[in-house]
Amino acid sequence: MEALVSRQFNSQVMEYFLKVFGLEKKTRKLGDFENYVYEVIRGSEPFILRITHCSHRAISEVEAELDWIEYLAEHGIHVCRPYSSLSGRLMEVKTAANGTEFYGCLFSKAPGRRIESPDLPLNEKMIHSWGKTIGAMHKLSKSYHLKEQEGYRKQWHQDDLLEVEAHIPASESITISHARQLVEMLYRFPKTKDNYGLIHNDIHSGNFHYDGEKIHIFDFDDSCYLWYVSDIAIPVYYSLQFSLSEKTSREKNTFAKGFLAIFMEGYQKENELPDQWREQLKWMLMLRDVTLYSVLHKKIAPQERNQKIGQIMSEVKNRIEQKQPIIDCFT
Repeated sequence: MEALVSRQFNSQVMEYFLKVFGLEKKTRKLGDFENYVYEVIRGSEPFILRITHCSHRAISEVEAELDWIEYLAEHGIHVCRPYSSLSGRLMEVKTAANGTEFYGCLFSKAPGRRIESPDLPLNEKMIHSWGKTIGAMHKLSKSYHLKEQEGYRKQWHQDDLLEVEAHIPASESITISHARQLVEMLYRFPKTKDNYGLIHNDIHSGNFHYDGEKIHIFDFDDSCYLWYVSDIAIPVYYSLQFSLSEKTSREKNTFAKGFLAIFMEGYQKENELPDQWREQLKWMLMLRDVTLYSVLHKKIAPQERNQKIGQIMSEVKNRIEQKQPIIDCFT
C-alpha cells in the first residue's frame, strides 16, 4: 500500500467499520496491496471485510462492482456476495483525518480452499470448472445492464496503471515506449457484443476457492470492460509467472497448451468462443505484463522490493522491451 494511504488508515478507521458492520474486534489480516482485506467474525460466522481508499476506487466504481456481483449471484454464479451493514447498506464510508474517504464492504467467505498452483500434472477437473465458470460469466455479461442509480466500471484503457509514465521511471524509456505502443494498438481492436464486455479481469488461482466440484470467485476489484479473452489469458499468465517461473520455455509452452485445452473445453460448455480469441491471446498476455510492471512500481517502493520481486520485475521488463509475451504457443 502507498505510504500516503497507510498514514491515513489508523485504528479509528478500522474500529468504525467493525462497529457499523457488527463485527468482533478479533480480525486476521489477509492483504494490503490494493485494499485492506481482513477475515472477520459476525455472530459465529466468518466474513471478509474489505476497506478501499478513494485514491484507488471512486465510490461509484465500488457501487457498480457490488451490483455486478449481485447480478452474477442471482444468475447462479458462485461468487462471494456482499452483506449489509447494521444500517442496511452494502457499503459504508469513513472520512479520514485528511478529508479523504475509505469505503468498507463485507463479503461472504468462499467455501472450499485456495489452489496454490494448477502445476503439473494438471488438475483437469478444477481447470475445467474454472473455464466453465468464466464462460458462464461472459455469457451473462452480454445481457447485463447496470442499474441507473449505480455507478460504472471503467473501460480497460481508463485504468490508471496504463498511464505508464506516472509509474515507470522516466529512465526506462524503451519500456515506456513499448508499453504505450501496445496500448495504442489495442485501441484499434474490434469490439462486439460477443468479444467485449464487463469481466472479472483477475481470475487467477488466488482469487477463488475450489470445493472439489465448483470454483467460488471473489475479489472483483479489477473488473472492467475489456475483451473477454483477457479472462482466458490471465489464468494462464499467472500460473506461468508465479507457479512455473523456474520451468523452461518448452515446459511452459507444454503446460499452457494442456491448460488451455482443458480450460476452453469447460468454457465452451457455457459460452461460444470469442471472435479471434487465439490471435488476441498474445496481446492480452502482453497487456498483463504492462499492468503488472506498472502496479509493482506503484505499490512497492524500490527499498521494499525483495529479491523475488526484483527478479519478477526484471523478467517482465525484458519481455516488454523485447515485445514478447510470456509464452509463444498460439497455434
